Amino acid sequence: MNNSFSYKGFSLDVLVTFISGRSLRNGYLSDKFQDAGTSNPYFYWGPRSGPASNFNVSDFWSKPGDIAKYPGLITNTVDKWHIGQSMYVEDASFLRIKNIRLGYALPQKLTKKLGMSMIRFYGVMDNVKVWSKSTVPDPEAVGVDGYSGGNDYPIPKKYTFGIDLTF
Repeated sequence: MNNSFSYKGFSLDVLVTFISGRSLRNGYLSDKFQDAGTSNPYFYWGPRSGPASNFNVSDFWSKPGDIAKYPGLITNTVDKWHIGQSMYVEDASFLRIKNIRLGYALPQKLTKKLGMSMIRFYGVMDNVKVWSKSTVPDPEAVGVDGYSGGNDYPIPKKYTFGIDLTF
């Protein structure tokens, strides 16, 4: 969705992008819920777990009858890097303010005195804000197969300022 507004020399353009109804498999999270076949199921938990260490360790299942948010860590000797279960499927829908451009063109009366036909000052912000229920760094960076390894970097924010001079 692109919205453009202008008033008395000012201009504002806002680009909003979104995806709805898309799912992803958070592979990074599944990798951190298993111990890669070591004898200690908590070996990879903690300082080696990166962003996954934000989880509350007391919320793991440990014995029958426990009510917990997360299952116990799993010894996975078949496939040491991927555990398949629906708990790792997340809603990858998002709404992003992709671009905001604000500009001001000086009145022509003033620009003609300076020997120019236009002087315009502008500022641009890229990748301003993203809203998503997903826990991966950037739900837009998910592969076509719906998989996110979790090591994707979010799209960086960028700020640009400039002057357009037309002679």
